[in-house]
Amino acid sequence: MAATANGAVVKFMGDVKEIRSKGFVKKSSSIASLLPFIDQFGLLRVGGRLANSTLPYDARHPIILPRRHPITLALIAHHHKKNLHVGARALLAKIRLQYWPIGGLRTVSKVVRNCIECFRAKPTVLEPIMASHPKERFLNSRAFAISGVDYCGPFYYKSEVRNRLPIKCYISVFICFASKAIHLELVKDLTTAAFLGALKRFVSLRERPNQIWSDNATNFVGAKNELHDVKKLLLSDPH
Repeated sequence: MAATANGAVVKFMGDVKEIRSKGFVKKSSSIASLLPFIDQFGLLRVGGRLANSTLPYDARHPIILPRRHPITLALIAHHHKKNLHVGARALLAKIRLQYWPIGGLRTVSKVVRNCIECFRAKPTVLEPIMASHPKERFLNSRAFAISGVDYCGPFYYKSEVRNRLPIKCYISVFICFASKAIHLELVKDLTTAAFLGALKRFVSLRERPNQIWSDNATNFVGAKNELHDVKKLLLSDPH
């Protein structure tokens, strides 16, 4: 570890000499993509195009830290504890507001893995076995003959009325069990009436499905009851 850390420092010293003599590092340098420069205190910092940003100076131009150097690892460990043993990705994002450790996520993850407190507190993750697919998933049928339906959202769209607040909406997602094809319908809310409108538009394009599977949300249950009443009315009509 000491030999590796010393090697990283030696490489950095070579980069520093290149910047002081030429103003830039060689393309073969491991930090060439960072466009490094030396500040007024002799610190090696990340360059880039954020000079005019409103971010703090350290966030615009983080201090470059050598890979696996004891000081680098100590700084990472300090911020890990300071931020209540946060995970590796969040910790790296926090550190990069001031420092830029070479090796990024790999270097930070190593420190997090070696944290004794995290190791002791790490819970056992339960991974239950998922249930088998229903037999309808394996039937050969026309597209959307057997479909699943669910909602995603909310989303917001800008009204045509000037200065009016964005309006909330949802998307009704119909999924073909046979081909996994997807049909999307925009709905204005989560009411049964809105879903029935989406269902009518879906049927007009894809034909009436034989089965529709859902998670029995309130709007779906209401639609099922309403469709059942319509079906009974049609069967009892002598005309």
